[in-house]
Amino acid sequence: MLVESHVAFAQQSILTEPEDVAGNRSQPDYDPMGIKLGSFVLRPTLSISPDFNSNIFTQKDDAKSDASVTITPTITAALKRPGQSFAVTGRMKARRYANFNGQNYEEYRLDTSGFAELPEAITLAANVGWSESTTSRGSFENDLQIGSPLKKRDFSSSLFLKKRFNRLSIDGAFTASKFTYGDVRLDSGVVIDQGFRDGHRIGGRVGAAFGISPLLSFQVKGSYDSFDYNEPRALFDRDAHSYSLTAGLRYELTRLLVAEINAGLRRHKFKNSTFPDIEGLALSAQLRWYPTPLVSVRMDLDQSTTTSSFDSVSAVTVTNFKLGADYEYRRNVVLSAEIQGSLEEYQGIEAAAKRVSITGRAEWKLNRRFSLRGYSSFDIRTGSGSPLVPSYNAFKAGGSVVLAI
Repeated sequence: MLVESHVAFAQQSILTEPEDVAGNRSQPDYDPMGIKLGSFVLRPTLSISPDFNSNIFTQKDDAKSDASVTITPTITAALKRPGQSFAVTGRMKARRYANFNGQNYEEYRLDTSGFAELPEAITLAANVGWSESTTSRGSFENDLQIGSPLKKRDFSSSLFLKKRFNRLSIDGAFTASKFTYGDVRLDSGVVIDQGFRDGHRIGGRVGAAFGISPLLSFQVKGSYDSFDYNEPRALFDRDAHSYSLTAGLRYELTRLLVAEINAGLRRHKFKNSTFPDIEGLALSAQLRWYPTPLVSVRMDLDQSTTTSSFDSVSAVTVTNFKLGADYEYRRNVVLSAEIQGSLEEYQGIEAAAKRVSITGRAEWKLNRRFSLRGYSSFDIRTGSGSPLVPSYNAFKAGGSVVLAI
């Protein structure tokens, strides 16, 4: 299970995809050879990407547009054997704007992941990662329409284990993360503190599935998460425990189609009695469909609870939906289309936002060392209930020249 493969953690499940389908398939005549280093293969790449954004501050009126150039060096060391894989990936990303230099930023990421098929029908997957990233404007992560880019540092880890007993399978996962946010500085020098979002999260997932027939399985899943924030103000303490319990069905038709849907109840219980608990329907769904060897269709539905960039918000419940398809036009050309939608529910200010994004992508591998990529997207966001949750439209387009060894 390599870092760049299509691997989905939706609610309490893990879904891995075949390697020989559109979007994942290797092309021996065009893929980089890499550098052999003992049992590992090193894959260095360098991406140079010009971009255009019609609304970089995600404002409804008086939108500001700008062009930028992003340079992204990446190196991956991968080890792959039958039933086993291991990868370490390091990445640095630097973006420079033509006019709004105050929005320039750098990002860093280091990931380690591994996968193994063990004796006794046991599957093990693990991941450890550290990142320093910039959260995109115009979403629950960053609704601030002014100031410097919002930085987030995140150290995360996960462990997944699955055991099969003939028609019954049991799985469990443990996740932990520690996160800190940088302050936002305005042009006037005023600082908007984001320290109230710093903290850590520890959680666990368990699930059981029973094969009703060779194609259909019934499954039950449960989850628990503990949120601990470094908030010194007692009245604004967001520490909480989150629970969910769902039941659903999974349908698997050989390698052609895998689909599952789960529904149940969730609760986000605050330790601070001034914040009302969040309760509601828990939903998750996944689809992987390969109608032809040249077409892949993917769908994901998931929910999460997190904080926003405003200390007047106790928590945000986010429901995400994504539907996309990859088409191998030729062996070395892949065309992709994707539509994403999200519902963001802001607790404490009784506000909500709906967001839709439509994206098209293309990748053309010229040879082993060079490839070209391009994309265009259009975002629409509608906020209601509070001026803190803005509405906006934005068009983005860009391309990349990727050099690989």
